[in-house]
Amino acid sequence: MIFNNKSLIILFVLIIPFLTYTQNEYTLSGHIIDSENGETLIGSNIYIVESKKGTSSNSYGFFSIDLNRGLNTVLCSYIGYKADTAYINITSDSIYNFQLIPINNIIEEVILSSEESTVKSVQSSVINLPIKQLKNIPALLGEKDVLKSIQLLPGVQSGSEGTSGFYVRGGGPDQNLILLDGVNIYHASHLLGFFSVFNDDAIKNIKLTKGGFPARYGGRLSSILEIDMKDGNMKDWQAEGGIGIISGKMTIQGPIKKDTTSIIISVRRTWLDLLIKPIVEELENRIDFDGNGNYYFYDFNLKINHILSDYNRVYFSFYTGKDSFFGSLENEDDESNLEDSDGLLYNRTLNTKTEFGLIWQNITAAIRWNHIINPKIFTNTTITYSRYNFDNRIATNSEIINNYANQDQEIILGESDYLYRSGIEDIGIKIDGDYNLNTKHNIKFGLSYIKHNFFPGYMDFYSDYSWYQADTTITFSDNIKPDNAFIYIEDTYKINNQTTANIGMHYGLFYVNKKLYPSLQPRISIRYLINENSSLKLSYAKMQQNIHLLTNSSFGLPNDMWVPATDNVRPQQSKQFVLGYNRQLYDKKYKLSIEYYNKELEDLITFSEGTNILGTNFTAWEEKIETDGIGKSRGLELFLEKKTGKATGWIGYTLSKSTRQFDAINLGNEYTYKFDRRHDLSIVCSYKIRKGLNFNLTWVYGSGNAITLPQAQYLLVMDNEFEQFFDYGEKNGFRLPAYHRLDIGCVMSKTKKWGERTWSMSIYNLYNRKNPFFIYLDTEIENGNEVRRAKQISLFPIMPSIRYSFKFK
Repeated sequence: MIFNNKSLIILFVLIIPFLTYTQNEYTLSGHIIDSENGETLIGSNIYIVESKKGTSSNSYGFFSIDLNRGLNTVLCSYIGYKADTAYINITSDSIYNFQLIPINNIIEEVILSSEESTVKSVQSSVINLPIKQLKNIPALLGEKDVLKSIQLLPGVQSGSEGTSGFYVRGGGPDQNLILLDGVNIYHASHLLGFFSVFNDDAIKNIKLTKGGFPARYGGRLSSILEIDMKDGNMKDWQAEGGIGIISGKMTIQGPIKKDTTSIIISVRRTWLDLLIKPIVEELENRIDFDGNGNYYFYDFNLKINHILSDYNRVYFSFYTGKDSFFGSLENEDDESNLEDSDGLLYNRTLNTKTEFGLIWQNITAAIRWNHIINPKIFTNTTITYSRYNFDNRIATNSEIINNYANQDQEIILGESDYLYRSGIEDIGIKIDGDYNLNTKHNIKFGLSYIKHNFFPGYMDFYSDYSWYQADTTITFSDNIKPDNAFIYIEDTYKINNQTTANIGMHYGLFYVNKKLYPSLQPRISIRYLINENSSLKLSYAKMQQNIHLLTNSSFGLPNDMWVPATDNVRPQQSKQFVLGYNRQLYDKKYKLSIEYYNKELEDLITFSEGTNILGTNFTAWEEKIETDGIGKSRGLELFLEKKTGKATGWIGYTLSKSTRQFDAINLGNEYTYKFDRRHDLSIVCSYKIRKGLNFNLTWVYGSGNAITLPQAQYLLVMDNEFEQFFDYGEKNGFRLPAYHRLDIGCVMSKTKKWGERTWSMSIYNLYNRKNPFFIYLDTEIENGNEVRRAKQISLFPIMPSIRYSFKFK
């Protein structure tokens, strides 16, 4: 039996709190829409003046609220839009759609918003990042980047210099669930981690949840990053784009049928052969080649939105992105006065041509159906597809010419071909429902099923040389096709005017190789309203993660391997407790948030010492790892934000500690996690000089990453020769130098007859800080003795950039 009696009691007791309500109340429901383009507005606020009730629109712009019989004053507001007031005389359940008018002169002042007032919302550890603010943050090479902007928030750390990987509250990169229109993105980076796959022109909303997870979330331990694509303009055709140093992009959207069907198409691509030298060199270094290389990536987004009726909408979303890094290397080596087995002298010439390529690609697709069953019940059904695959190919042709003194010549030809391939593919369905039971209870419920297909390692090697021949195919692990399902229910329960709770249960099942992993994951969040301007929040969440990422580094390398839990490798577990205080200051111009979190992780995995994904040990991945790892992370986060006025911005600070422990690593002792960041500080500021002219500044500081370096060197006699050995001491016992940099930028916009043009100029790393990218050991001669010293490689010096953007009416 999948459900035992205890599970059923706990799961369905949450459905019981149905309170009766009389016909003195009726339900008002509808959508909140941008009046200019027909986009639904996520997280808009609805407030009833007479009853002082409130709610907010969901991820599809839908709202539902109970009104008293008779005349009601309904206020609808959303940051950056003119508030709308409707006077509704309600005598039965009714539908009313709000159409809000954008106020362009205040949009640029918005920094961050939340689905509702941070003080009054139940959920903790949630931040929404408006896409309009992302465009103002100075960026590396002018490429506005969702993931790098996320790194500026408290509790979120970057992996290394310039990369888009992010680590939330002591978790690993695989513990972040990244969703594009509800579909999982498994590899969210371009350029080996330097840029993310998300085109900001195609994005409507960005939401990061890093704690206090409601029951509807599952599958990861550290965070949920939800990225919603624009639906497409329902009113008029519109085109916008931009040209930067390394890429160009173009977005076209408009109505196929006005107010009924819309489409949006967005494309982004790099400029061939124009990448700056440091990045090209770093790409070539990553695969150990010093030849001529070339690289490009592209992104393609498509979304179609169709309104069937007031009660039904359908969406189709599609994304694909591809990276291709390829090149060739030609080498000629000459050797003279060689002697063959017969004592004859000859000269040798070795000509070698090597062609290499790295290709990795994401494909996602989703079909959604929004259905309003009645004014109280909203459902969304989604069919999803996701695929990520990686190919690494190296082909070599060799020619050996032996020229003898007697003018005889011998020519030996040879070739080899190496291919490595891995990836993951998902097909799934998910049904979510919102039920506005009454003024005290708002219930969310749903279920999900995903069929995974892991192909975590396939290598084909062919060699035809006179001295070595091979033709072999090696599979590091057979394809694994587990089943992943869950069901959830949660209730946002208004206990009284001061106290509101979100109580839920997430029940998951993971079936692999005839092994079933059930998981009962309780979630609870409580908000106590001290007064209108301050509140306390408390949350607890248990999470289970059924997949793992085997990774060698933090650089976003595409050959990182996704693998599932198996009968030998258990799913990862976490328990997280969060205590927070939120306050609005000085007429709500400032927002202060202080949160303490404590997270415990279990059943973690990592590579055994001295192993990696590929290497020369062609064994199954399960034989290369250590299991049953334990992780601990705790920290204090401070977030102070100014939302209005000419100067806006925020300060985010995190004090944290994160550790790991494995029986076979570091002698079984607890050690510092590689991405433990004791101190992390971000300052983001935007100053509106005048209309259409903004100055922007970002300064970041963080403690250096923990690394392992040798503490001592020994010479031992082995087979009558001295061999060198190192004592590395405690794992991650050293720290890289602190990381800090200053970025500045200027955004100049001007309205033209044909639309709007924008120049964005920025300087990355203004004071040319030499931040560490990685450390290596080098041998130097000092007083006649060999001395090994740790040396630092820095990647990005001071780097100016410029981008031109346009938007046609």
